[in-house]
Amino acid sequence: MEKKLRIFDLNRADLVGQPLLSAEGHASMIRNVVWDGARNMILSSGDDMEIRVWDPRTFTQVHSCKMDGPIASMQLAADGQYITSTTGKSVYFWDAQTYTLRKHIKTEYDVSAVSLHPNHTRFVAGGSSDLWVRIYDFESGRELEVYKGHHGPVHTVSYSPDGELYATGSEDGTIRLWQTTPGKKYGLWQGDGSDEA
Repeated sequence: MEKKLRIFDLNRADLVGQPLLSAEGHASMIRNVVWDGARNMILSSGDDMEIRVWDPRTFTQVHSCKMDGPIASMQLAADGQYITSTTGKSVYFWDAQTYTLRKHIKTEYDVSAVSLHPNHTRFVAGGSSDLWVRIYDFESGRELEVYKGHHGPVHTVSYSPDGELYATGSEDGTIRLWQTTPGKKYGLWQGDGSDEA
């Protein structure tokens, strides 16, 4: 059970396998790490029910956010405005500048991962106890759409930077790409109509 956060310098051949910096602070296993490049902060979370914010220059903790259970996932929104995190049936949206809670949504299902659409109108969620991918309205928390495409729990989800696609990764060993607007043409999905590969 690893409770230590480490930074490695991939450009330093003399430090292969050796951390540049390391820090301890979590009381139990770390499950998620996000580097916020815009603010030059590192966020970590895990089973101790806290998101910890670190200054990578000194590797000291500068802030923390408490949740009500072990944190299954954490993601920084594409525009850097929100941090999303999940525990059990709860989805949290934190202000990425002040680290204050902006929104807490309870779902009917255990949520293993969440990604906020770039325009903040909706979010996609993967479930740890079922095979479904669900889309929710960001303001109301109401479930808008439900899709099945995996044969195992969905443990990771992420919108593309333009919001036209989202990807889901499952315990079944597959990654699937979904169109945000079904039927809308997207460059990645178009062929030239010929039979040649």
